[in-house]
Amino acid sequence: MNKLEILINLPDGDKVLSLPRFLRAVNGLGGTIVTKAQQNLAAQDKVVTGALSESLSYDIVNTEKGIAIQFGAGVPYWDFVEQGVKGAASD
Repeated sequence: MNKLEILINLPDGDKVLSLPRFLRAVNGLGGTIVTKAQQNLAAQDKVVTGALSESLSYDIVNTEKGIAIQFGAGVPYWDFVEQGVKGAASD
């Protein structure tokens, strides 16, 4: 999302309120959370190839109630890492 606007219905006509600072703040939050997740992976010695860490991302999406930040990873095994799986057998 690169633009956030709110349509306000007023008696004398509709007004559009642009929120660029809020959108920058939300983008900053998403970036900070991704960076912290990458740091956590490194601190827990979970970086082997770097593919998981490099694939972490976020998107700002419209929902019925407003906006949301959705986080994801571009590798299929991220959930196993999240659960602590270390391979065929775990401690």
